[in-house]
Amino acid sequence: MTLSSWRVRCSFAALLISGVLLAAGCGGTSFACPQQVKPALEVVVIHARTGRPLCGATATVVARDGAFSSVLEPTSDCLYVGPPERAGTYAVDVSVGARTATASNVKVDQTECGVVTRRLGISIDV
Repeated sequence: MTLSSWRVRCSFAALLISGVLLAAGCGGTSFACPQQVKPALEVVVIHARTGRPLCGATATVVARDGAFSSVLEPTSDCLYVGPPERAGTYAVDVSVGARTATASNVKVDQTECGVVTRRLGISIDV
């Protein structure tokens, strides 16, 4: 089989797959990125004495990167998520009542398909 006929077969196979994941063994690395918005951060707020997550909207979680600031949204599964699709190096502040805790230098990377969500737990003594 010649190189040009191999490329034609691989191109035809790529058309049949319609861009989901393709080119395995065809000398290419093309693929389609998922069409979903991912949060930069997923934060679990942990009760320092019990070691259990604080669920519900009992905490305020703020991500800061330079002049940028975003309040993370609580989810039903004890996570605080956000900001959407934004790479950077964050300081993440957690406050519950008068108590606060901070995680610094939390790096969120970017790939050709969007951010690589960083999940972290932050303990706070409440």
